[in-house]
Amino acid sequence: MKWNEQVRQIADEAEKKVRELIGRAIADGSYDEVERMMGVVRQFADIGQGFSSVTVKGKAALAIPSRGGKMQSGRKHRLVKRRTRGKQPTRFYRDGKELVKEGPSSGGSGRYRHRAPKHLLDTLIEQIRKIADSDSMFVIEDILKADGVEGTPTYLVYVCMAWLVSTGLVQRHGRQGYSVASAADLQNAVEQKWALLARK
Repeated sequence: MKWNEQVRQIADEAEKKVRELIGRAIADGSYDEVERMMGVVRQFADIGQGFSSVTVKGKAALAIPSRGGKMQSGRKHRLVKRRTRGKQPTRFYRDGKELVKEGPSSGGSGRYRHRAPKHLLDTLIEQIRKIADSDSMFVIEDILKADGVEGTPTYLVYVCMAWLVSTGLVQRHGRQGYSVASAADLQNAVEQKWALLARK
C-alpha cells in the first residue's frame, strides 16, 4: 500500500469519528462545541484533500452531519430509536424578529433553545443566492466566509440552515453539501415560510 493512501485512510477515519461526535453535539444542542470540532474536521480534510475523490468546487466538502451523526442500521439503530422515543421533536418558531430552534437535550433534562436574528437569515439567503447562481452545489464553508457572515457565531448559521433544510427550500446532500431548486425565487419563498412560522 502506498504511503499517501495510508495517510488518506487515516485522515478519513479520523474525520469520520469527529463527525460522529459533532452529530452527538448537535443532538445535544452544544453548538459551541460543534464550532470547535468543526475546526478539527477542517484540519483532517486539509490533510486528505489531495487524496480524496470527493470534492466540491475544487476543495474538500464540509457539511453538517445529520442529527445524531451518520446513518445507522441494525441493533445499534434500534437502540438509538429507543433512547429518543417519547421526546418531543425539534421544532422552529419565531419570537419577534428571531428564529428559534427548540429541541430535546440528549442528556434527558429539559430542552434547549437557540435564537438567530432574522437579519442573519436574510444575509444567508443573499449569500446562498449568489453561490447558487454560480454553482449548483455549495458547502457550509462557502457561507461562513462570505461577506456579512464571517465572524458570526457558527452555531447561529447552523440554526438558520437547519430551518431552511426543514422547509425543503434548501436540500442537503450529505458530505457533498447543499443545493437549492431555484435561487431566483428563494427570497420570496423564504418570506412565505417565515410568515407561516408559529409565533411564541
